[in-house]
Amino acid sequence: MVLLDLTAVSVALPAIADRLGVGLSGLQWVTNGYTVTFAALLLTAGWLSDRFGGRRVFLCGLVAFGLLSGVSALADTLPVLVALRLALGAAGALLLPSSLAVITRAYADPAARARAVGAWPSPSGGPRRPSASRAAASTRSASSPPPSRWPPWCTR
Repeated sequence: MVLLDLTAVSVALPAIADRLGVGLSGLQWVTNGYTVTFAALLLTAGWLSDRFGGRRVFLCGLVAFGLLSGVSALADTLPVLVALRLALGAAGALLLPSSLAVITRAYADPAARARAVGAWPSPSGGPRRPSASRAAASTRSASSPPPSRWPPWCTR
């Protein structure tokens, strides 16, 4: 949900530009405001999760993310939308580390916990089982020699 927001906003950028009458620099604030706030607060959110409990921080982040998403859909000016996107980045940062903390506490059995943690990044486009063709392609590209146009120090 947290990373899906970036995709949804990226797809909606032309409509946002038309509706709010903003240029490229305004659209950059819409996307980068979320991303920078999200990235900057991930470590702090992890600390909050450790300090106050993963479940509590996750629920706070989930409620905030849902409310801010709904309100940002109603934003009628660029400054309001950017402020809401900054707050959404903070709420998203609360969700990510606390969700992993909730998963690790939910499974007492180490094997079940390992499967749950392994499946954790899947909804956001994370690692999955590679197909045979992708595995073969990556093996071929890793074992093939570098192109002759590369500088000499890269071919050794």
